[in-house]
Amino acid sequence: MINGIAVGVNTLLDPFLVLGIGPFPRLGVIGASATDVIGKIISIIGLTCIIRRSYPELKVRFTRDINLEWIRLVLKIGVPVMALGLTNGFASLAQLRIINLLGIVAATAYSIGFVIMDIVDGALWGLSGE
Repeated sequence: MINGIAVGVNTLLDPFLVLGIGPFPRLGVIGASATDVIGKIISIIGLTCIIRRSYPELKVRFTRDINLEWIRLVLKIGVPVMALGLTNGFASLAQLRIINLLGIVAATAYSIGFVIMDIVDGALWGLSGE
């Protein structure tokens, strides 16, 4: 429900901040980024309120208590995720190189399919609030 509200606010504000409708200045990509940040702030505040109400024993707060064990845990989780992202990026670049070598028809067909998949992927990620 909260992510739906955040996506709704993002969707409603996008035309105003991106295109400069009404009293808002035309910001383009910066406006799109600003609406994303506003949506994320709404999600964080709403989900924090739910966690505090449903699980009072959990304390959600900022901390400066970062020790070596915490850093090890973050690296243990983050390095494999980073490696996955890097290998996916390199694989995607290699795939694009191969597609472009096959000629204009293959590149066009690939592009159309990829645009459709990007639209579906963006809609699903947006609705899930990720």
